[in-house]
Amino acid sequence: MADPYFRDFWIVTLSGEQLFPKKIRDRDTGELRYQFLGEGSNKKSDGSSTPDPAEAARRFLAGESLRFGNESAAANRFKINGGFIQSFGASADFWSTTYLSK
Repeated sequence: MADPYFRDFWIVTLSGEQLFPKKIRDRDTGELRYQFLGEGSNKKSDGSSTPDPAEAARRFLAGESLRFGNESAAANRFKINGGFIQSFGASADFWSTTYLSK
């Protein structure tokens, strides 16, 4: 399987752990996608998803919850203003092609 983590965008948790957006396999279709969940819900039907990492990063920065993880941490959902994030970052290439070119 291809790497499920998008490593050009990340968050750093309050404990100092670096986490990356993680694609989650849709049990109905088998597709790997970045999953957004509805406010206060863990139900797939209350959320949406995208295969595009740039869209996932934009929506996360706009306030939607997104699942992040790494090889040693299970994928959990985080919100940019949820209180568990110390900082976020992006590779220079990703930042310039996703945000500065707009």
